[in-house]
Formats: sequence, structure tokens, C-alpha cells
Amino acid sequence: KKLGYYTGEIDGSYGPLTEAAVKAFQKDQKLEQDGVFGPKTRAALEAVLKQHESDTGSVTKRLDELENMTKQIMEEINSIRQSIGKK
Repeated sequence: KKLGYYTGEIDGSYGPLTEAAVKAFQKDQKLEQDGVFGPKTRAALEAVLKQHESDTGSVTKRLDELENMTKQIMEEINSIRQSIGKK
């Protein structure tokens, strides 16, 4: 579901929606599209999820950096405004 292959409600069963999601993932990963969540599919999913988490972490880190820079800039702007008598 995190990667967008499965959009239905999670119900704990391996039904047609799950099989279709697995096949779509297998196709994107250039694996045999048999709908079976076997060792190759599991390994590919783990690798993709690891990369996804790494990408997400990088974006979050960059957003934090930008937020800190923005706060510093706003503090400087406010300091300059106070020094010239503007609010």
C-alpha cells in the first residue's frame, strides 16, 4: 500500500486485489508476473522499501534544514526591522 500498488482495504486475505498488486509490482521490477509473493518478490520489495524509506528520510531531513534556514532568515529580518524602527 505504501508504494501505491494496492489501493483497497487491508482485510488480511490474499485476494484478487492483492494478486493484482503483486503482479504489477513484479512487472515493474522485471520479475516473472505470477502473482506469487516468493523469495525474489520479497527481496525486491525489501530493496524498494529500503530505498523508499531512504528517499523519504532525505526529503524530511532537507525540509528540516530549510525550516531552520527560514527561521534564521526571519529572525534576521525582524532584527533589521527593529533596528530601523519598523515592525
